[in-house]
Amino acid sequence: MTRPPHFFAACARLIAGLLSAGPFWVAWVAVLVGVNAIAPLFFWSTPQAKITAILFLAQGTLMALLTWASGYSRLLGLAHVGWFWLIPYLASAWSGAPLPTGLFAAWLMATIGLNAASLAIDVVDLARWLRGERGDLHAARRG
Repeated sequence: MTRPPHFFAACARLIAGLLSAGPFWVAWVAVLVGVNAIAPLFFWSTPQAKITAILFLAQGTLMALLTWASGYSRLLGLAHVGWFWLIPYLASAWSGAPLPTGLFAAWLMATIGLNAASLAIDVVDLARWLRGERGDLHAARRG
């Protein structure tokens, strides 16, 4: 794996890797962007929305840094480590008053469920990386 010369080249490699992953994974990433970066804008008056969007942007930056360091590899699963904290934080919205209702409650549930599913995938990817599967996935798909 050749390290990209600068951070922006790593961003381009990350995007190329995501786009080459196949239609299901492209759609999956689009849904995650929707619930974590776009939908929070509709609930921006809440701390949950602000924290979700900011954490998502921070994790995206970490993904680019990991891509710069190790290529488009299974190590990228490490970037979503913040979701171990975010998921219980979002769930705690139901522990106080007023309770979430309507579209805000639906967004919270969708974000919790989708991020939990993504985190499960990330844990598997990271375990595989730790067992030695460290190749560049984008390069492997190109043949």
